[in-house]
Amino acid sequence: MRVTRFNPPPGWPAPPPRWSPPEGWEPDTSWPAPPDGWELWVKDETLVGTLRRLKVAMTVLASGVVLSAFLPFVTFDVPAQMDADAPSVVHYLNAAFGVILLAVSLVIWSREIGETLIAFMGALSVFGSMAYLALIFLGPLGIESITGFGVTVSFRFTPGLGLASLAAGSVTTAVAAFKAIHL
Repeated sequence: MRVTRFNPPPGWPAPPPRWSPPEGWEPDTSWPAPPDGWELWVKDETLVGTLRRLKVAMTVLASGVVLSAFLPFVTFDVPAQMDADAPSVVHYLNAAFGVILLAVSLVIWSREIGETLIAFMGALSVFGSMAYLALIFLGPLGIESITGFGVTVSFRFTPGLGLASLAAGSVTTAVAAFKAIHL
């Protein structure tokens, strides 16, 4: 991702925001020559600061997803259906998802940031957001399951703080990633 901007020499018109010369572009011959040593591309400090804040946001939010996996996930209407407060496969799978988001966010910090990596982070976050939001909306309606005896049962649950936090963390991580891509 480019964190530089075009720096027009004195006497040249200002380019549009985020302008990059097309292949084969030559400056207008009526424009004055750039002064000796003039840098046409300079670091865009505003963009660098925004990108840094988005990196921090993605890392913090990904860490929150990991921690949220161990908060009370759901409360079942019939408590005997499942002990929702005990760590289970669901908690560990959600923690693993958070660890993957965290790992990607740390890789983004450790190297020159690339749009592909941020897009991957965004896509993972969108996937997680959709899954968590589906659980939040489907839980009170009930999710049908067939038991080992061939009986269909409906599990109804109320989303807990853990599930809500996972959804919020995933949504905001996706938003931060897509903002970074569109800088």
